[in-house]
Amino acid sequence: MSGAPPSHAFVVLAYGRSPYLESCLASLAAQHVEVPRSVSTSTPYDGLDEVCARHGATLRVHGPNRGIGHDWNMAYAGADTDWVTLAHQDDVYEPGYTAFVRERAAAHPDDRMIWSTYYEIVDGRRRPTVAMLRIKRALLELGFLGAGRITARARKRAVLRLGNPVSCPAVALNRRVLGDFRFRDDMKTNMDWVAWLDIAEQPGGISLSRRPLVGHRIHPDSETSATIAGGDRYREDLEVFRRLWPDRVARSLAAVYTRSYRSNSLDSGPTGVA
Repeated sequence: MSGAPPSHAFVVLAYGRSPYLESCLASLAAQHVEVPRSVSTSTPYDGLDEVCARHGATLRVHGPNRGIGHDWNMAYAGADTDWVTLAHQDDVYEPGYTAFVRERAAAHPDDRMIWSTYYEIVDGRRRPTVAMLRIKRALLELGFLGAGRITARARKRAVLRLGNPVSCPAVALNRRVLGDFRFRDDMKTNMDWVAWLDIAEQPGGISLSRRPLVGHRIHPDSETSATIAGGDRYREDLEVFRRLWPDRVARSLAAVYTRSYRSNSLDSGPTGVA
């Protein structure tokens, strides 16, 4: 591909005061390929601008606070690059993440999504790979079958038919191709899964790095933990499975997912699932 490389940026989704935001921003500043960084929030606080400035990130405040889906949409709409990664404030990125995105984006400029697998962080340490992560990586192969990129609609849907193995903060989205893309703002947890299904219906490819380039932090105050405890996760899982399967199968799959959520607890340890 000739000419300038495709542009890419991070927009960090920030909500309230996270003790991990600085770690996230530091990991973005340490990328081998430097890209613009910003923090998008509807809940600013005194000193947040200083935190951003310390790590070379700009602060973008929007309001009012209308929920997580709206926050994601505002962050996506606020980017002005070809590609954007909606980073989560609790997570960290390996230094090679942006280099991988740029390489794949340059090779396949019309792809819709580029992402990597991830590892988990508990109490500041990388947790050994647990059962659910192994399952998610197996789900990816239902569509990728060993490839690093796929384009066929059936194979893209196959990745998502038995669950969502795609971690949202690991995804770079092609704004130039997706245009006025939006996450559903009436959901609390499965906005990304629905979005990936919508994107799978479109022409164009999706690309994957099997090397985990994102560290996902698990802690009791995370949004994932909150939606599991409140029962929203089960209801939304069932809704998505019904889009993909007959009702009886959808209910069975949602029930299996519910049992697996116990691994999001910090008590599950290395042998749990997440």
